[in-house]
Amino acid sequence: RPTLHAHLPEGLGLKEFVVLMSALIAMTALSIDTMLPALPDIGHSLAIANANDRQLIISVFFLGLAGGSLIYGPLSDHHGRKPVLLWAMALFLVSNLICTFTPSFPLMLAGRFMAGFFAAACRVIVVSIVRDCYQGDMMARIMSLIMFIFMMVPMAAPSLGAIILLFAHWRWIFGLMAGLGADHLVGTGLLRR
Repeated sequence: RPTLHAHLPEGLGLKEFVVLMSALIAMTALSIDTMLPALPDIGHSLAIANANDRQLIISVFFLGLAGGSLIYGPLSDHHGRKPVLLWAMALFLVSNLICTFTPSFPLMLAGRFMAGFFAAACRVIVVSIVRDCYQGDMMARIMSLIMFIFMMVPMAAPSLGAIILLFAHWRWIFGLMAGLGADHLVGTGLLRR
């Protein structure tokens, strides 16, 4: 039976590991789908003249995600999983704070590009961490569970965004993303390397 390598601290069992990895990989889906109900409010608030331009908020996120996906594998192989993931989560937090407090549409687009770029680390590095820690059938089972949770997030995320909009300004959605980035930054700190 494959065993867990020494990448995790004492006390971080299988359940905690799966929850942490699932939360990290779900960041991309949350970052996209939670803010979808807010697009009209964002467009109005930031005085976007053409309604179709609001979609750029999603497009630039995907551009950042695609660009980041190319570099995090080699970076984490060279510098280690934990340091690269910590930096990415810290900068993901900063980029969502930019989106939260942005006074203009161009700055929103810059923040969203950065958020996508840094969120890409979660997708790439989580798979690497699972492969580092487990082998064979156990690795396949854990990845299946993580992916199952990942696929459930897009179904619930728009509802979460809509609930936030019932009680708060659209900026709170990006504030939530920044808060989750801070939470995942702490969770990533639990990994040994």
